[in-house]
Amino acid sequence: MIKNVIYGIFIFTFLMTSVGYAQKSKQPLQLTIKSDKQAYFIDERITFLLAVKNLSSKEIQILDPVSGTKLILLILDGKEYKAIGPTTWGGPSAIPPQGEMNIAIDFAEYGITADVLTSDKHNIAVKINETISNTITIQLIPRPVLMYHLDLKFNYDGNKSWWTFKLGDKEFYTLEDMKTYIKTLPIPTGSRIIWTPSDDIIGGEPLHSKSDIESLKKFCEDNGIVLVVARGG
Repeated sequence: MIKNVIYGIFIFTFLMTSVGYAQKSKQPLQLTIKSDKQAYFIDERITFLLAVKNLSSKEIQILDPVSGTKLILLILDGKEYKAIGPTTWGGPSAIPPQGEMNIAIDFAEYGITADVLTSDKHNIAVKINETISNTITIQLIPRPVLMYHLDLKFNYDGNKSWWTFKLGDKEFYTLEDMKTYIKTLPIPTGSRIIWTPSDDIIGGEPLHSKSDIESLKKFCEDNGIVLVVARGG
């Protein structure tokens, strides 16, 4: 009899513990992240998509109602990062009960610096409250060094003449247009523009004076690329 009572108590305790554990382990959210790319250049903008399902019967906030920042932690290689400013997210600030939502996550919102984003594999997850998403792995790679050739092209249509700037496979009518293009280039360290100006002077050549050349060199340096002037013939 005593043995049966003890056995019954043991079974009851085990069942209650199991039920309690199941209730405790049931997450109110389901978080799934995915990226359309497995590799990024080191200086490339990194974004991925977070799919959120609210499995609970309560509304769950994803934006701080005061600061407007995301209440979504980014986990990079095991370290948690908080959003540092108001988000550009234009959707609702909370997920309704049993609701679903897709949210774009941008590394730029989390103030992650270049020294953290090294050329290597990195593990990424996100966290809302106590729920953590799946983990994805991305590879960061350095950009290949770029080498552009600059040529000045003389043009004549029978009535008038003009000079254009040819940089790689692009042609520009003004120096300012070429500078605007250079500013848009993703330029890895060590990239160069090679210019071999001719010693034969036609007349009206742009970049003819030493000060013009030095000014363009300074502009290129400020934008992360080296202008190499190789005097030729």
